Amino acid sequence: MLKAADTLFAQADGPERVTMDAIAAACSVGKGTLFRAFGSRAGLLDALWATKIEALRASVESGVVPFRQDT
Repeated sequence: MLKAADTLFAQADGPERVTMDAIAAACSVGKGTLFRAFGSRAGLLDALWATKIEALRASVESGVVPFRQDT
């Protein structure tokens, strides 16, 4: 569910354009399933950010550069 949400948010013009209905449809579950899993839209966003922050933390701790900014 988080992967589907992440994809939709990345493709949207803004986060407010991504509905729970769209996320549910993208991962073939009912909207109620999203609310049971995350409690609310804010809970889903919190879980999504937590996975992204964890991946970034793991990269930094392992010495891998997670992104590169060319100057």
